[in-house]
Amino acid sequence: MVRRYSYSQPSDLEKYGGEIAGSGYSSTEELIRRDQAELSINYVAPAQYPPQLEVEFGFPQTCYCGGEPLLATSYTKNDPGRRYYTCEQVDDGECHVWK
Repeated sequence: MVRRYSYSQPSDLEKYGGEIAGSGYSSTEELIRRDQAELSINYVAPAQYPPQLEVEFGFPQTCYCGGEPLLATSYTKNDPGRRYYTCEQVDDGECHVWK
């Protein structure tokens, strides 16, 4: 008994994953284009902080927001009693001293 199988290559007109091959249209490219358009609409300029000298060693004299740094005490399990500099406005989501 002889079995004969026939295999053929898909044509350019057949659909792959819901797209027509060779049409030049891609739903993925369309989604990327929409995302990029949405990002350009929702783009928010980053906050601009005044230029300051970085204090790598020593005590910070001013916070990045322009405020005066505060000396606080840590009450965490890893650093109980550790003293550090912070800012009154540390919870506003902007960049502040934390040293």
